[in-house]
Amino acid sequence: MSHDKQHTIKLASLVSAVLFLFLFSPGCTGSEAQNQNPGYVEGQLLVKFKKTISPERIEEINEMMGTQVIKVISQVEFYQLRIPEDMTVPEMVSRYSALPEVEHAEPNYLYRIAPLRKE
Repeated sequence: MSHDKQHTIKLASLVSAVLFLFLFSPGCTGSEAQNQNPGYVEGQLLVKFKKTISPERIEEINEMMGTQVIKVISQVEFYQLRIPEDMTVPEMVSRYSALPEVEHAEPNYLYRIAPLRKE
């Protein structure tokens, strides 16, 4: 399989996972999240750890950071995390991004599908 095709498949999987999280995130409907912050779900974070990091080490890191795992999106290996109430999403993105064990950290962005225009 070519590198471009693999990249396209991974990107499609990531977009699907994020849409799934938005639609089925526990305790937060789309309208509630929009009122809190129009760009992302407040109090949540998506983190991808490097493949070489053990589940035990991931658990230690999350405990050290005070986060709780909401779910693991196995298709793209992202952890959906609930952050401590006294921390902001940007602060936690920065803290996780600074760790050598983390490949990627980002807010749980909200994505909306624009309605089709009738012509």
